[in-house]
Amino acid sequence: MASALAVAAAPLADMVGAQEIGSAPTQQSAPRSTIAPVADQGALLDPLMTAAERQRWGRLRADAGRSDFVEEFWDARDPTPGTVENERRQVFEKRAQRAIDEFTDEAEPGYATDRGRVLLVYGLPDEQETRALPGAQPTLTWRYTRHVPPFVAVFGLTDAGYVLEQTPELSDAAFLRGMGDDLRLLLATSVGDRNGSLVQPLAPILDPLDPMTAFAAGPPPAPPPEVAPEVQVWMELVYSGKTRDDLTLRRRIHFFPALEGTYTTITFALDKGELLFEVPVPLIAPIPGVSPVDLEAGADAADPEAALAADAAPTIAPVVPVIVEDLLEPRADLRIFGAFLQGEAGRENTMHSFIVPYALLESYGGELATGALSLGVTLFPGTYRLVWGVMDAGSARAVTRDEVVQIPDFSEGELALTRPLLASAELRDDFRPMDTLTVYEGLRLGNVLVANSVDDLFGRADTVEVVVVATGWASDPASPGKPRLEVVYRVLEGLEGEESLARLPDQVLDFHVLGQQIPLAQIDAIRAGRSYRIEVQVTDLVTGAQTVQRVPIHLRRRAREPDEDQ
Repeated sequence: MASALAVAAAPLADMVGAQEIGSAPTQQSAPRSTIAPVADQGALLDPLMTAAERQRWGRLRADAGRSDFVEEFWDARDPTPGTVENERRQVFEKRAQRAIDEFTDEAEPGYATDRGRVLLVYGLPDEQETRALPGAQPTLTWRYTRHVPPFVAVFGLTDAGYVLEQTPELSDAAFLRGMGDDLRLLLATSVGDRNGSLVQPLAPILDPLDPMTAFAAGPPPAPPPEVAPEVQVWMELVYSGKTRDDLTLRRRIHFFPALEGTYTTITFALDKGELLFEVPVPLIAPIPGVSPVDLEAGADAADPEAALAADAAPTIAPVVPVIVEDLLEPRADLRIFGAFLQGEAGRENTMHSFIVPYALLESYGGELATGALSLGVTLFPGTYRLVWGVMDAGSARAVTRDEVVQIPDFSEGELALTRPLLASAELRDDFRPMDTLTVYEGLRLGNVLVANSVDDLFGRADTVEVVVVATGWASDPASPGKPRLEVVYRVLEGLEGEESLARLPDQVLDFHVLGQQIPLAQIDAIRAGRSYRIEVQVTDLVTGAQTVQRVPIHLRRRAREPDEDQ
């Protein structure tokens, strides 16, 4: 693995948190914005201004007049006049703060950059992709698939930063169209009332024979939309904290450096005995030489009427359906669902959401448990609430988890290593476009599929592939743009202590994505049924900095043999 990871696609969603609006008008006014100084509010609000508003702003010279302009600007756009909060302003200023945090440079604040201006109007993209061809400057593409119509914003990397190459509409109307709704509010509305109740409101009872009743009640209400079972389970988790444990779930979250954020993967496995595996609908294969009429129920060559019908039937391309038994492997119909949320409790933004169907073949994995499955998404570093789960649609059994996830920042500049990823099989190339709404068998890293073990469990005869990424290294003066890293791998006794059972030859490498095979059969001191640690130590030979990561590894017990620990 001498080449750098190419994490191609990174979906993000900026769905706005909703809050309740008080019914009683109030004279209290919302606090004035502190996002930008008064003199800079023109640059901040410019994407939303009309031509007349720009002219008016340009004539203002005093801060007092500019402050009044800003308040009038937002009052005219307040969807709930008479209340303290201006929801559109809240959405805009949250986006502005993110633009400041992510895109500010020495030349200008983040909201005045091209990426910041697009972010102000449309929010974070649903997908982003960075490409760099040999001899060409990288391009950054933001895709807005939820927008109607969908569109892309393309930025080219120049000496001045990312500059728009294809400019979308930047206007107040586009901002209003792109505000979106918080995923939780959308689900709550489809299931019940605004507060997220899971109880459907009762429809009024109309008497078709009594026109006055029908007139008083108004037209019949539209039937409530169907809500998928996995959405119901997700709502129970988000709003009432009710978790499901009908399935046994083992999971691990891995983090890797990526452009514009941290690539975050949820890897999980399930116990097979709790899943409903069923044979799918039979496959149909055409067999020439038989008329379709012969396939009708009750058709018999000895039946004169059937024979007449067969004679009258078209003779072109006669086929017969044949069940191909070899291809009918039982499978479980899974639904993987959830979201990464961020922000103040009760007013969280949905940064990434997913509802992904997946057909799990019964043969995948071992006798008792599935192999590792994963989803991945690139997120900005920070603290998130991950609410997610897996449902077996065939049995309606589900497992859900509500947990806090701290996304690390790999751009801090100090030498560091990602947690070593242990693969149970050889790495495989996968050149399909990377999709964050796809469940992968194993863990997808750029163009590589890693058949990792969620439990870090291996056989005594296995060869373990160790995958780790070094960050924060210094460029080698003799080879600009490349590191000079000394890498040492060791296998340590037990889960504590420093006793070394094996040490691989030291390596000096000029790349930072590290892969090493460790054949366990060649380490005489290790035993089945015991646990050990694999240590990766990296020294930056340019700066002298050193860092170490260790990961546990567990060996299976031999079948029909006593526990070697005893």
